[in-house]
This record gives sequence, structure tokens and C-alpha cells, in this order.
Amino acid sequence: MKRFFVCMLLASTFISVAKKERPYEKVFAKHIDNMQQGDVTYLLSYPRSGNTLTRYILEFLTHRPTMGVRQRPTKFDSPLSLSFKELPTDIHLKPIWKIHKSLHIMRPPFYDPEKTQIMLLLRNYKELVFRYERYGKIAMFNKDGSLNEENLILAFDHWSNDEASKELYFTSLYFFDQIPERNKILVHYEDLVLTPDTVIASLGSFFEVSESRVQKMIDTLDECRQRILSFYNLHQHSWSKGNDVRHYSKKKSYRQCLIIDEWVKSHYPDLWECYLSQYDENNFRTS
Repeated sequence: MKRFFVCMLLASTFISVAKKERPYEKVFAKHIDNMQQGDVTYLLSYPRSGNTLTRYILEFLTHRPTMGVRQRPTKFDSPLSLSFKELPTDIHLKPIWKIHKSLHIMRPPFYDPEKTQIMLLLRNYKELVFRYERYGKIAMFNKDGSLNEENLILAFDHWSNDEASKELYFTSLYFFDQIPERNKILVHYEDLVLTPDTVIASLGSFFEVSESRVQKMIDTLDECRQRILSFYNLHQHSWSKGNDVRHYSKKKSYRQCLIIDEWVKSHYPDLWECYLSQYDENNFRTS
């Protein structure tokens, strides 16, 4: 009998929770339908580029939910406000969609060059490559010291199973480049870590947020970052502790870093000139 009542209690609890979640599910389903109107805002980035912190800042500033697209625009991650209750997010507002694969949105109906807004979060490609080398357990260099180009391309295409999405990192940059200036904003991960006040002010201006709201985010940033880091470490792990922008590349030799630079420069000279030359290893060390 006791076991019966315990089972009934668990069942009633499950039903109660399910009922509470249903309104969220309906709202999210509506957002997905509206996503096909082209009037959409995307947070576009390569994985491990400061997405969680950026989403927190965006929800705090705009009150809009940030929802992560998984695989295709029919599966998604919930807004951060479901994990961080202090966020003033209104789930009924138009979402900001976090996405890693621009090929899923760079064509109608998910993209309209006149209406679609793009925020690109860009991180030093060497950090991403060497992180993938360590945890993907693949070698970027052969035993003779030469570049293993196949593995390098695999790293740049991290998390993409789509044959058409090869070198995902650069595809996103090309997509961003074609967006009208008024509809896009570029945020470097390094600036987000080292000069967050400037980044927050820029985001406030782009999304037309009040100065008081921007200042409140700046004033509480340190506390928020600690909560975010604790949350992140529950699910994955941040070896850089969220404050070391050269955690992986500084452990590599100067020569190895230059080899990666030369590959990027030779294969994507236009992107190097416009966006990536600041990551030239010569800017950080000379021997």
C-alpha cells in the first residue's frame, strides 16, 4: 500500500510539472513558425566561443529569449532564463536564435537580407583548433612537423555532419560578410572576456537598450560571470576559467601557430584581410 501511494505521488508530480511546461512548449512552437518569416535575429558562432555568457547578456539587456537551434530549425535549446531565474526574460518576445551552422539559415524562408539581424561571435581560430586537437584526440601536425591538413579541416568543421558545411568557421564569416551593415554586429570573444563593458555598451546600442539597463548589466557582470561559469562547469568544463583568451595556443610553439596562420591566410585571403589578421601570431609573440 505504501508503495502504491508513493507511485501515485510521483505520477501526480510528473503530471503537474508537465502541465506547467506545456505553455512554454506552445510559445516555443509559435516562435519556430515565426522564424520562417525572415524577420529574425541570429547569434551566429562557432562552438566554444562564449555563447553562454553572450546569451545571458542578451537576455538581460533585451528581455528577449535566446533559443539555440539544434541540427535544424525544428529542434532547439530553451532560453537561459529557465536556468537563471534572475533574468527578466519574456518568453513571448521575439527570440534571438543561437546557431552554429549558417547554411541552415542563409536561404529563404529563414533569411531575408533586408530584415534579418546577425550577431557574429568570433574567436581566435587557433584556440578552437588546438582545443579540438586536445579533446578530439587528433593531431594537427605529422611526426615530421608538417601540417595534417585533413585534421585541420575537421577541426574547422567541428560539430558539422553536413558534407556541404565543410570548414564551418569560414562559412559563417562569408555569410556575415554579405549582411547589410545596419543589420549586423561583430563581437570578438577576446573583447567579451577582456573589455566586457565596451561589448555590453555596443550590444545595448545595436539592440536599442536604455543606458540604465546597460549600466546595470555592467555593474553586475562579475557576479553574473561566476554564476555562468558554475552552471557551465556542471554540464561541460571551462579549462580557461573564462578569462584566458590564449589558453590553448600559448602552449604551442611559435612555429606551429605560424603554420596555422599561413594556412588560413593562403586559403581565405579575403577573410584574413577583413576579419582574421588580428589573430596573426606575430601580434602576440616573435620567437
